[in-house]
Amino acid sequence: FSERGIQTIIEGLYGNRSLKYFNFQGNRLKDKGARYLADLLRNNTTLSSLNIGYNEMTKSGVKEIAQALKFNSDSQLQDLQLGGNELDSSSVFETSGGTEIADIIKARAATLRNLGINECKLGAKGIKKIVEVLKKNNCVEVLNLNHNPFGDKGAEEVSIMLLKNSSLQELELEACKMTNKGIKSLTEAVKVNSNLKKLNLSGNNMTDISIDLLADSLAENQNLESLQLEAMEINTGCITKLREAARKHSCLRNLEIEELTATEGEEEIARFQKQKRRQRSRDTDWKILHTDRRQQKQI
Repeated sequence: FSERGIQTIIEGLYGNRSLKYFNFQGNRLKDKGARYLADLLRNNTTLSSLNIGYNEMTKSGVKEIAQALKFNSDSQLQDLQLGGNELDSSSVFETSGGTEIADIIKARAATLRNLGINECKLGAKGIKKIVEVLKKNNCVEVLNLNHNPFGDKGAEEVSIMLLKNSSLQELELEACKMTNKGIKSLTEAVKVNSNLKKLNLSGNNMTDISIDLLADSLAENQNLESLQLEAMEINTGCITKLREAARKHSCLRNLEIEELTATEGEEEIARFQKQKRRQRSRDTDWKILHTDRRQQKQI
């Protein structure tokens, strides 16, 4: 859409008293369009889901959104998707884009349940701003941080948040440039967190050490239902340890593992599935996804 087109669409919604869902993803809203949207949000009391991802916004545009939500105490916003907007600046002289996200969480502390800020180029400083607010937040249940390069320092901040947060149930941390050091911090937090049900760690720079740590955390955490470990190399020995930990786990139903390097991996998973079926006293949705991309390429 052109700038004029965006303005016309948003202004046409000003008087709408039944608007609940607004998906405006990928329409080049930019910061100026965000100001038009902010005018709508200042007075709207019905909107519950807003997707403005991939709109070429910067933290300036998000700041407009945050101020509008802070002004409107009657906002019912529960689901906000901001993924794909460049919210963190590479300049050391500018504040982190995480400040604006933190302001949104504080403004909608009583309603916001699903927050998507994936692919926003958020570094460790930005993540720290966000999780500081989430330590005290009791509403956000789903947090998508996929593809933000915050690394081990950011992972440590997220871990501290998990030790204190009591509402988060789903956490997406795919391809966040974490290594064994960051995973170690997360697994320590997972051991004691009693609310988290889904954890995605796919695509990070993990080795067998990380997998061992995850297996140990599964032995102590009895609440996690889904664990994703795709796009990484895991050997047979680690699969065995994960199998043993999951076998004793009363809730884990979904373990997704992609690209095993060991040829025995498929047999190991088959044995795991068989044992799991035997131990169940009720039907579950257990599944383990295994794709050996290297073998597929050879074929």
